[in-house]
Amino acid sequence: IIIILAVIFMLFSAVVLYFCRFAIFRSKNPIQIENDKPHEETEFERLYMPRIKNGIQWFKDQNPERIWIESHDGLKLAADYLPATEPKGTIIVVHGYRSSNYLDFSCVFELYHSWNYNILAVHDRAHGESDGKYIGFGILDRYDVLSWVNYAVDNIGGNDVGISIRAKAVPSSRALHN
Repeated sequence: IIIILAVIFMLFSAVVLYFCRFAIFRSKNPIQIENDKPHEETEFERLYMPRIKNGIQWFKDQNPERIWIESHDGLKLAADYLPATEPKGTIIVVHGYRSSNYLDFSCVFELYHSWNYNILAVHDRAHGESDGKYIGFGILDRYDVLSWVNYAVDNIGGNDVGISIRAKAVPSSRALHN
């Protein structure tokens, strides 16, 4: 019976380790917009993928500036900055878990910009162009959001215009912790 319990414990441990590695470690395969595998188009793909693709292309066509800062624990964090001609403020967008700003905010980039807002689209730690091996679920990321706010105040003119944070899911809690 001890051997059976040991085998069950080892199998359970292997499953837990697999899911922990999936949840916490940086993905080697970022989310893809295109699905090359033959499949039946879903309702989501039919309705929203054209909008997402158009939004991504619009943002890239604006040639946003790549901004780098150092996190409180020494990681290089990246963001894409798109200035407005006569800014009313700056919107910092923070994407969701294992996602990107391109996916989560592509449909509103052009809208925010048409309202004369600067856009600072951050790449969370362990996502996109930012450094990091582990996804922190907001524990350390909240300090990163605060660093981006400080960057906006010091370099974009946050004292003259307002700063707003738009976030999805877990990033929302990071923004609120500050």
